[in-house]
Order: sequence, then structure tokens, then C-alpha cells
Amino acid sequence: MERNGRESRIWLWSGASLVLIDGAIHLLEVSDGFGDAAYEGVLFIAAAAGALVVAGALLLGLRAGWLLRSLVAGGTLVAYLASRTTGLPAVPRQQFCLLGVVSLAAEGTFLLVAARAFMTERAQRAQRAENLTSAA
Repeated sequence: MERNGRESRIWLWSGASLVLIDGAIHLLEVSDGFGDAAYEGVLFIAAAAGALVVAGALLLGLRAGWLLRSLVAGGTLVAYLASRTTGLPAVPRQQFCLLGVVSLAAEGTFLLVAARAFMTERAQRAQRAENLTSAA
């Protein structure tokens, strides 16, 4: 059981770190976002603030943090790729930039970590159920 608890903490800290990296990148890009379109700047602020909330939720062990950030990461991945290929409303098509690519990497890696964390959680639940069954 010690190993499983340690493994869970590793996934929690990894997920929270990735979320905070992505939030910091969005915070750095706020002024550029407002320069392109007001809604983009607002979304960058929301992403940065949401990163703090989600990182806290993850470190508290709240499953909702994984689910919420997975949805947000998926959405921001799609939005970034759309902004670089077809463009977004009121925002002309943009070039790929280093911070954007790092953000994509953090979001994509978060999705992989979240999937692994869910698998670890499921395995721990199954082990607890098996322990209860064998103890009875």
C-alpha cells in the first residue's frame, strides 16, 4: 500500500506542476491576448486563475480537479491549433511561438498524467475491494 500512496502523490504533484506551468505561460501572454482581441486576454486570465484553483484541488486530492483540467487542456489545445491554422474570430492566423509550444506540451503531458492517475486510482479501488472481500 505504501507504494500506491507514493505513486498517487507523484501523479498529483506532476499534474499540479504541469497545470501551474501552463497557467504561468497564459499569465505571461495576457497582454498579447488583449492586443489581439479582448476575449483572448480574458481567456488567458481565466486560464491562469483556473490553474491555481485546479492545482490546489489536485493537491487536496479532489478528483474534480483532474476532470476539469482535462476538459480545459483539451479545449486550449484545440483553440491554440485553430489559432495557428484557421484563425479565431477577430484574431488573425498567428505563427507558432515557443511559449505556445511549451504550453501545448504541458497540456498534452497533463492529459497523459491525468489518464495515468485515473488508472492508478482505479487499481487502488480494486485492490481495496479485493482486500475487503478477502478479509470477510
